[in-house]
This record gives sequence, structure tokens and C-alpha cells, in this order.
Amino acid sequence: MSEQKVEVRLEGIVRASRRDPKGQGEQFLGTDIECSDGAVWVITYEENSKFHKFADQHVVVTGQPYQPVGQFLIGWHGKQKLGHFRVSSIRLAEAT
Repeated sequence: MSEQKVEVRLEGIVRASRRDPKGQGEQFLGTDIECSDGAVWVITYEENSKFHKFADQHVVVTGQPYQPVGQFLIGWHGKQKLGHFRVSSIRLAEAT
């Protein structure tokens, strides 16, 4: 019997980072989702991913949390609850 993976739904604001030419040291160039409960989910480490078009937008995503192999962030801006999330679908949240 194969293991079934359960899809999880998250809602939050997409934050997309770009290279800062004045920045020093390693820079996080990916995209994450900041949820209202304080959790931050990295969805990609790519600087120019398809998720950048959702930057600063309130979105709903489905997918699966995962443990990255060889990926981690040092000195993560003091944010707590950092996780990694593999996105299956993404859409703008309904306006209220």
C-alpha cells in the first residue's frame, strides 16, 4: 500500500526577495508566505520564480510541508516557525 500525502491549505501574504546590490554576505533570494499565525513557509529559493508575480498579495495555497535536504537559513530575521512548503496550487484570496 502506498503512502498517501495529505494536501494542506495555507493563507497568507507572499514575500518575494530580490538581490540587494548593497547587501553583504549571503542573501535569501526566494519567496515565502507569511501566515497570520506567525508561521513563515519558504516556497522557493529561486530569485525569479513564478511566485514573484504574487508578491505582497494575500493568497491561498495548497500543497505539502517538507523537510529540505541541504537547504537551511541562518539568522532568519528573527522570525519563528520557519518551514518549507511544496505548492500544488496558488490563487489570490477572495476580497472581503
